[in-house]
Amino acid sequence: IYIEMNANLTSFNLSSITKSRTFIMKLSLFGNALTTFAYSGIGGFPKLTMLNLGKNRLDRIPDHAFQHPKLKTLVLSDNPIRAVGAYAFSALPELEMLHLTGTRITRLGNYALTLGSRVHELKVLLSGGNLASLSPLAFSDTRAQILCLGQNNLTEFPRDVFFPILERLERRRQATGEVSSLRVSGNPFSCTGCSFRWLVGLKNQLLSRQLLFGFVCADGTTLARLSYAKIGC
Repeated sequence: IYIEMNANLTSFNLSSITKSRTFIMKLSLFGNALTTFAYSGIGGFPKLTMLNLGKNRLDRIPDHAFQHPKLKTLVLSDNPIRAVGAYAFSALPELEMLHLTGTRITRLGNYALTLGSRVHELKVLLSGGNLASLSPLAFSDTRAQILCLGQNNLTEFPRDVFFPILERLERRRQATGEVSSLRVSGNPFSCTGCSFRWLVGLKNQLLSRQLLFGFVCADGTTLARLSYAKIGC
């Protein structure tokens, strides 16, 4: 079911499509003006595999928002989302693709992106936004193949946030033999101070295993050329 591109549609009642609920596999409400959505209601659509809420006016995703045993693709891109609650996406065991690009999120708090999916091809796209910081627990227990944080406002690369993510990507690479990567191109990394010291020590491993893509300092210095002298530590 596609109900799209209606600037006057500010809310949508899932009960309006209840008669079709047992066979709806795709629901797109893209390009409307939704300010709220009954997230928990999707559980009443047993065959739903794709939900597109992109380009609406949603500003917050609440705690434990989405729960569905079959959902594979979830699109929330291009919404003015400023906050994502804890475990918002943790009860989606079959999730393959999460689109959260082009939002206004500046910080991801504890367990905001804890994903319960164990699908090998899981891709999480958080690029093209205002993201400037992450809690060390933001991605707790998330096992993605691709995690894209490109084109945001990240200036730091703290070990307590990013080392666990890279470690899980490496374990996944070893288990599957496939490239698993954290993609961070287009962020203005400062590359100054001792918080980058761990990255200098690990850079050759990260590059050779293709775990970290697109890391470039704000002044253009690439990861390969990052040094203790460069960071001043």
